Amino acid sequence: MADRGGNFAIMFTIASFPLLAGIGMAMEYSNLTAQRAKLQNAVDAAILFAGRYLDQNDVLPAQADIEGFVDSNFDGPFTISQLDQSGGKLSLTVDATIPAFFFGAVYPDVFDQQVSASVPYGGKSYLEIAMVLDSTGSMKHDGKMVALKTVANEFVDKLEAVKNAKNDIRIGLVPFSNYVNVGPANKFESWVNAPGGAWGGCVGSRPAPDTLIDGSVSVPFPGLNPSGCPTPLVELSNSATDLKNGISAMNPSGWTYVGEGVMWGLRVLSAGAPFTDGVAFGSLPATTNHQKFLLVLTDGDNTRAPNLPGSSSHNKNDQSLADANTRAACQEARDAGVVVYSIVFGTSVSATGQAVMTDCAGDPKRYYTAANAAALQSAFTEILSQLVTLRLSS
Repeated sequence: MADRGGNFAIMFTIASFPLLAGIGMAMEYSNLTAQRAKLQNAVDAAILFAGRYLDQNDVLPAQADIEGFVDSNFDGPFTISQLDQSGGKLSLTVDATIPAFFFGAVYPDVFDQQVSASVPYGGKSYLEIAMVLDSTGSMKHDGKMVALKTVANEFVDKLEAVKNAKNDIRIGLVPFSNYVNVGPANKFESWVNAPGGAWGGCVGSRPAPDTLIDGSVSVPFPGLNPSGCPTPLVELSNSATDLKNGISAMNPSGWTYVGEGVMWGLRVLSAGAPFTDGVAFGSLPATTNHQKFLLVLTDGDNTRAPNLPGSSSHNKNDQSLADANTRAACQEARDAGVVVYSIVFGTSVSATGQAVMTDCAGDPKRYYTAANAAALQSAFTEILSQLVTLRLSS
C-alpha cells in the first residue's frame, strides 16, 4: 500500500498558504490602522501647537518646531506637504510612509499615508457654559457641598483669568434637587404659571409632550412651593461676582432628579425663551469658535420623577422613569450641539446611576468619577483644560 503521508504534508502546506496570507493581511491592516492613528494624533498635536502660537504671537511658529511636534508623536519618515492659513482656518497636511509589518521583506515601505487637521484662527472664541450642580440633601454630608463650592468658585475664577480680547466666556449656574428654582422675580412672566401669594421660584415639569423639550413655551411651567426648593439659578453671565454669589448661596435640601437640572441647563444655554441670553449657533462671524458646554454633577441616583401625565410635582418614586428622562434630557442637549460633561461625586452612586451619567455625557472620555474633594478638584481642572484649549475643528 502506498505511503500517503508525504502527499498529505504537501497538500497541507499548499492549503496553509491562504490561511497564512489571511492572517498576514489581518496583522498588516491592524498595524496600518494603529500607525495611522498615531500619525493623526501627531498632526493634531502639531496643529494645536501652531494654532496656540499663532493666537499668542500673531505669527506662525518655525516649520522646524511644527515638525518637532509631529516627530515626537510619530516614529517614521514624514513630510509637511501643506501648511495653509486661509478662510479662518489654519490647516496642516502631512505625508508619511508606514513600513509594511508582515510583508515588509517583500513589499517594504509600501503604505503611503496622508492626514490633515485644522483649527480656527483669526476670530474670537465664544464659550457658553452651564454648570448644573447637585444641591440635594445628601450634599450636606461628608463635606461635599463645601468641597463643591470651593472647586466651582475656583473654576469660575480660572475661566475669568483666561478672558481676553479673543475669548468671550459666559457662564450660567443651575442648582438642582428634584426641582429647579428659576427665580421668584419671574413670577409674572408668561412662561410661568405661578401660584397666588408668595412664591419662592420653584417650577415643576410641564406635562407631556413638552416635558423634555427646549423650545416653545406656549405651555407654561407650573410654579410650586415645595419643600426642598434649591437656590435660584443664574442665567448666562460674564459677571464672576454674580456666579460666585450663586454658588456660595447653594443650600443642600431635597431629593434628586437630574433630568430637570439638565433641561434647565439647556434652557440657560439656548437662545430661545424662557431665557434668551444664549447665542444661536451660526449667528456669530464664521471665524468665531463658538461652543456650548454643559457640566452636570450629582452625588446620588435619581430618587424622584414627575407624576406624568397631569401632575407637575416631582414626588413619584420611579427611578426608571427618572433615569430615562435624564438620558433623554442629555440627548436633547447633545442634539442641540451642546458638549456634555458629567461628574459623579462621592461614593453613593450605584452602578445604574453611573451608567446614566456615562450615557448623559455621550462619550466615556467626558465622564468623571470623584470619590473625594481632591478627585473633584482634579476632574474640574481636567475639564477646564479642555474648555480653554484651542480645539480641532476637523
